Amino acid sequence: VFTYAMLRGPNVQATKEVVRFTLASRTQTLHYVSTTSVTPIYENPDASAGAGGYALSKWAAEQVCVNAMQYGLKPYLYRPGTISGHSVTGHHHPSDYINRLIRSIATTRTIPKGTREHEMEMTPVDHVSAAIATIGGCVSCSQFTQAPSFSLSNPHKVTMGMLAEWVSTWSGQPVVEVEFKAWAEDIVMTASHPLHPLQSYFMYGSLPATHETDTSKTERLLTSLGMPPPEITQQLLGVYLDRMVGYKLLERRV
Repeated sequence: VFTYAMLRGPNVQATKEVVRFTLASRTQTLHYVSTTSVTPIYENPDASAGAGGYALSKWAAEQVCVNAMQYGLKPYLYRPGTISGHSVTGHHHPSDYINRLIRSIATTRTIPKGTREHEMEMTPVDHVSAAIATIGGCVSCSQFTQAPSFSLSNPHKVTMGMLAEWVSTWSGQPVVEVEFKAWAEDIVMTASHPLHPLQSYFMYGSLPATHETDTSKTERLLTSLGMPPPEITQQLLGVYLDRMVGYKLLERRV
């Protein structure tokens, strides 16, 4: 978990350099991939004090893009939520939270009690990239007086209970519920636990919350272009789990 100071260079200063480069180009058009985590800061600026370093740095980078419009920059702001693996190959970033969570269920065969209805959001990376390319190719920035933003979170949520059932079916092993305290203590005490590097996420006795984002505008646009939001299915999770076996992060199912 990185602070704003740690991310200011790669996320804010680097964006300033990209903006300078873009302003020197013929089109002066910049497609900036941000994050849905900036939404709470826009909705309630006072919440910025409690926002994480990643969200703050991406919000600051968006401001760099917006402020550069006075110099002719034409920015498009894309705000994906949780990006999961490729829907066909299963390739993913093993260090991301959602992938670590899936691995933790598969390796420990446990989930914390009271979390079966906990909702999470994930969108396959190939859908996110295709959506950005499609929007960028058909939407003109000249239509907007402000920088156009597009929320790419998936409205089709998945619950912890669904993940547990799908992992159980894939592995042929039951996934059981344990007390949250015991579940979290195992993460802290076991260095090899997939969630060990993210143990601070669970220090308050709950799972990280998913911020509800209005995706209706982007959803309507993409659906009209033949790209409806993807369903998260048992088959898709199987693709991810099989890829984790290929990465040698899981043992092959029986």
